[in-house]
Amino acid sequence: MLGAIMGREHVDGITRMRQAAEVLLLSDGARALAIIEAVTPALVFKGAALAELLWSPGERNMTDVDLLVDAARLVDARRSLTDAGWTLVTTPGRPVSSRYFRAFSVKSPRGSLVDVHAHVAQRLRWPVPTHELFARAVPFRLGGR
Repeated sequence: MLGAIMGREHVDGITRMRQAAEVLLLSDGARALAIIEAVTPALVFKGAALAELLWSPGERNMTDVDLLVDAARLVDARRSLTDAGWTLVTTPGRPVSSRYFRAFSVKSPRGSLVDVHAHVAQRLRWPVPTHELFARAVPFRLGGR
């Protein structure tokens, strides 16, 4: 339907652009994962973890890669990424959100966003036993790595 409205060439161009953006994003996500895993185990979750299972490349627009680390190692993960040249990103108008939700966002040297979490959800409202997720984790390839 979209092809009929916009013209097949335009839709194919959008798909190719999304595919290229996804390759870059997942590649940078894999780099972040490798940097963090040098100091602590990390899990890929949310969209990036489901991308290869549910969608064809470029079919779903992704804006970041989400990684999960043990809450006690969140500072180590942040330090490892910033030492590797990644830039911390703050959320305008939400100065305490990172501290409250125990997460941070970084931008890769190529501009991709990675969110690193210590909890799956708001830990006070929906306590998720993160340690059990690590115990049940399975190997995963992110960005070809």
